[in-house]
Amino acid sequence: MKYLRLKPLLHFLVYPGKFFIRRDFPVFLFCLFISTSLWLIIRFSQPYELVISVPLKYTGMSKNLALVSYTDSVLKLKATLRGIQVVSYRYLSQPKAFDVNITTLRTRKVDALRHKAYLPVSQLLPDIVQQLGIHGQVSILEPDTLFFFLEKRMTRRLPVRADVVYQIPQGMMPADTIKVVPEWVEVTGPVSILDTLSHIYTSPANVGIISSDQTLRLELKRPVPNLPFEIKPVQVEVKLSVDKYMEAVAVVPVSLPDTSGCQLKLIPDKVKLHLVMPMRRYREFVPAACLVGVSCPPDEGQGITTLPVHIIKLPSYVRCLEIEPPAVEFLILN
Repeated sequence: MKYLRLKPLLHFLVYPGKFFIRRDFPVFLFCLFISTSLWLIIRFSQPYELVISVPLKYTGMSKNLALVSYTDSVLKLKATLRGIQVVSYRYLSQPKAFDVNITTLRTRKVDALRHKAYLPVSQLLPDIVQQLGIHGQVSILEPDTLFFFLEKRMTRRLPVRADVVYQIPQGMMPADTIKVVPEWVEVTGPVSILDTLSHIYTSPANVGIISSDQTLRLELKRPVPNLPFEIKPVQVEVKLSVDKYMEAVAVVPVSLPDTSGCQLKLIPDKVKLHLVMPMRRYREFVPAACLVGVSCPPDEGQGITTLPVHIIKLPSYVRCLEIEPPAVEFLILN
């Protein structure tokens, strides 16, 4: 009797093609769809308790104080969910960051420079629930209070450095240094952090291979990513210039150190510089813009007969391939 019950199943496993072409196969699919749908409806109609982690993003700045540090960057909530929200928060999406405005915080003075403040999470909970779109019960797991540490703020003008990576095809070279417009920006933030900064970077950009001039609009990076800084302007233009290059030879005198203790006669006193430069800048190039020199021989340098020639200054658009000769002889004058 058991064999007779298993016979249709064995027949399906051995001859699946014959089963799928039967007329009742669409009915089988319909019944499978209905049963699966009913199972899902029953399954997710029941309440589920989930732990939801909400990232926190601190924004704003009080009139005289700036945020330096804080205790928490993630808030954990326990929520009772049903239906599609269970699937959404468990499998599909992560909550977006919740903006915590610190402008209206009540602070307490610690010393002449530092202040501290706290904010109960219960005050933020209604807005967080509204942003999440949760209709069930929500409670706070941790933390129940956010703590902040602030300092007096200041404003400084800082130069901008472009964080740009690009490549140039063979036969071309940069026609000029990377230009940033404007070159300086105003940054407002905590005194202790701004005092340590010498510049500010643009957001990173990888342009790839360029064979013509390019202009990029890039946002400026905050000195500390998770702290609110005011930067004016928030964007700058970055200009990249490239051109075909040409070679040139310049004969320039070799400079001696500006010291009375180094009286030398150089042989030869001029060298040839083998240079490359962009074609568009060739007409403005003058050899006098190049400066090379030698260092004084050391006092204990007995037996040294030559001094290596090194580059002191070149125009920004010029590259030196070779110095001929690379070293010069010298005589010490009494």
